[in-house]
Amino acid sequence: MEFEKGERVGRYVIDVLLGAGGMGRVYRAHDTLLGRRVALKVLRRRGSATAGGLAAGAASPKGDGEDSEGAARLMREARAAAALDHPNVVSIFDVGTADSTPYIAMELVNGKSLRAYIGKGGVPIDERVGWLVDVARALAAAHARGLVHRDVKPENVMIRDDGVVKVLDFGIAKRHASQATADSDTEVAPLAITARGVAMGTPLYMAPEQLRQQPLDGRCDQFAWGVVAYELLAGTLPWGSTDALRLVSDILSIEPAPLDEIVRDVPANVAATIRRALSKDQSGRFASMDEVVRALTSTSVSSPVSSPVPARRNEALVETSPFQPTLPAVPAPSPRASTITSQRRRLPWLLAAALLAVVGVFVVPRALRRDARATRAAPLVVAPPAASSSSSSSTHLVDAPIPPSKSPEAMSAFAAAMRAMGEYNASSMRDSLERAKTLDPDYASAHLRLASLYLCFHQDQKGREELAEAARLRTSLAPYELALLEVLQALVERSPPDFDKVLALARTAAEERFPQSAELALVFAKMLLEAGRVGEVSAAATRALSLDPTMAEAWSVRGSAADYVGDRETALASFVECLRLSPLSSTCAYYRMELLDRQGRCADLEDAARANIATAPRSPTGYAMLAGALAAEGRPLAAVEQLLEQHWERVPPAVREIDRTQERACLAILRGDFASARAEATRFEKALGSEGSRGEYAQATQLAVAVLVETGRPKAAVPVVDAFLARRDAYAPGPWRSSEPILTDAMMTLLAAKRLAGAMTAAESHAERDAWIAKWKARAPELYAHSLWSYGYLAGVVDEADAKEALAARAAFEPVTLEGMDENGWLGHALLLAGRTEEAIATLRTATRACSVLGYPMEHLHAQAWLGEALESTGIESDKKDACAAYAVVLRRWGASASVTASRVRKRARALGCG
Repeated sequence: MEFEKGERVGRYVIDVLLGAGGMGRVYRAHDTLLGRRVALKVLRRRGSATAGGLAAGAASPKGDGEDSEGAARLMREARAAAALDHPNVVSIFDVGTADSTPYIAMELVNGKSLRAYIGKGGVPIDERVGWLVDVARALAAAHARGLVHRDVKPENVMIRDDGVVKVLDFGIAKRHASQATADSDTEVAPLAITARGVAMGTPLYMAPEQLRQQPLDGRCDQFAWGVVAYELLAGTLPWGSTDALRLVSDILSIEPAPLDEIVRDVPANVAATIRRALSKDQSGRFASMDEVVRALTSTSVSSPVSSPVPARRNEALVETSPFQPTLPAVPAPSPRASTITSQRRRLPWLLAAALLAVVGVFVVPRALRRDARATRAAPLVVAPPAASSSSSSSTHLVDAPIPPSKSPEAMSAFAAAMRAMGEYNASSMRDSLERAKTLDPDYASAHLRLASLYLCFHQDQKGREELAEAARLRTSLAPYELALLEVLQALVERSPPDFDKVLALARTAAEERFPQSAELALVFAKMLLEAGRVGEVSAAATRALSLDPTMAEAWSVRGSAADYVGDRETALASFVECLRLSPLSSTCAYYRMELLDRQGRCADLEDAARANIATAPRSPTGYAMLAGALAAEGRPLAAVEQLLEQHWERVPPAVREIDRTQERACLAILRGDFASARAEATRFEKALGSEGSRGEYAQATQLAVAVLVETGRPKAAVPVVDAFLARRDAYAPGPWRSSEPILTDAMMTLLAAKRLAGAMTAAESHAERDAWIAKWKARAPELYAHSLWSYGYLAGVVDEADAKEALAARAAFEPVTLEGMDENGWLGHALLLAGRTEEAIATLRTATRACSVLGYPMEHLHAQAWLGEALESTGIESDKKDACAAYAVVLRRWGASASVTASRVRKRARALGCG
């Protein structure tokens, strides 16, 4: 079926035919929903005529069955390719069927195919090598996700007008009948073999094993890459014939002439790399395309327009070299966070530690508690809007002009950063901005966006450094950028910030000075979120979306606002919409999983985590989330530990030991192995060295103290508490505009341990509490005031008098919303001590249903014990059965250990007659 200009395929309006092949036709089309141009590939229907190529489009003798099989294959392969998020791979936007016609909407690439440069002068050899490096990177990323291209050739590599390399047809058009491009006037169009039962690909570039129809892996792509590389540098194929039979014979038996004998200036390492890639035997080639990249970049040869290493390789926002293909060491984020639970009490900088150190988002262990509302601060990065505020149309991110730089390569990297922002891929964005800054240290626009990125992820020190550089270079900033600079400077000039000033500047910039800038509109929405003005966030985010409907991040901001006011379904739907626009956004994937976690939807969390692993297999996030979900569902801890091992493998070396020791301590507590937990807590503190934050040192202290108290040694915990409290003021707190300093202070939980040991009276503890609350009331944003009640009163409850006082004080801190396993557990305990049994049962059921068992093992089992006691006290037969079930959870985990809680539960279960 052929479409004419103006016809519709689903939501796409056809513009012009770009090309045709065995699988179908490719059109330039307009996406009416998102307002962008795409390349629309439409599957050729049964019986359609085609020219050129062996079996390139012949009608299927099997009729509709063959046709439907082709459609199904196309859809499966397209969905697999859509999971490949890499700056050197053409993006897949949409897959669907319209009037029984399958189609795929892809990124429209403006540029020339590699074929146009073969045999032509004008491009330096080092730039050509740079292109080859980027192609190798793209193939490496595909192989890591189980995709083998099988049709690597010059026609499937595009050099975009801005110099960025794009590889086409990953898995979706590998049976595509090749045709010469309009600019390939010096080459004969390669043959294509596409019939069923016949090797798929283009014979000129096929590996010997592909021609023999043997099992294939990524090394067949490596061979094809070697042929392309040889042809690009030498101007001729390594084989002497294009005749089909002679060609097969040559590929199987003839060694090409050494490249360095044909091309005088080719670097020795490049010639050697290509020679090895063209080995007839698979075992003679490199083990992976990552090794090819390393071999090519082992000397000074580089690509001046090479794209940055994709963050999705492990979602790591770091790289030690422009060509580093595997997980590199990262500049240690400060503060760092580990990764076990997904609970509302995560620190505001946790998301930074995850996105700016490893991947997407980490989940945090037990002592890292924070209000999830603080996680919603996403990178405040804007792309250049229109030069004049009088523009009559909005400035979409992807259409915005790139700020000038003395380095074209830096501009290319900046453009990649803006594309990553549009895709809500903070990790890739950070990589690209760092690369732009490296290529041009005086690139003020890159410094400004990095400052915005770091500040909104609460990495204030880095943000201030970049902001200072942007201010130093301010004369090269555009007017709208100066407005952004002014907003960010206001954000950091006081601690806590003067949000009235910040919001006034942001509002003026977004609504008066540059009203057509969707990016500045989004900045304003995020500043409202930072300030805790949640009632105004949704309208601001909606305005940003009205200017640019493609901004996935605006949906995330709207979801955050809904979450703040307790509208969980709207929040979840917003994050799902964010993922629809940007399927590989690790941030929105995390927010969705985090919501499922807090809602106690552990089975749904498991499904979401498995999906995240499938789409981002090198990210640690999905493995940590899945480990938590399985632990919450009571699965074997051996499976949980195996997932954590996979998680640790994907964490950068700079923070791996910190994460591993912290998470092993939590796992040991869940097992009831308190000796190991205490040892891991000690290792965790040592791993922090001298660079840990107050919150991290508090975690280590709380782990150690909790183990000592649980094993009946509260007196031994006293010197541990006193040592931390004596040093605590020397440790850096978190950013004052967040809840982190409150939630990591840990004061009342530690003082409760001293009271249990008899080392502090109730009056002394309450005096400390009142001073603590007064201090934070003066400093913390109003948004976090409710945390003062839970962490000031509930965390310090020891006896009935404490419980009644805490419950009476709640009214002064309303509205209070508690969703964390720890907070609900504390509240349930207080209600139980105060004799409010029915309320205690409801609250403790909420606590025990949360999916954060792995991150809050102590809180989880304490809540189970309290729930059993509350149910037992009702005297109702069905409640007694439920009490026995709660007690069984505790005894299954801690029954063989020296646990005070397990000893108490065992006695109660025996008295209750639990089987």
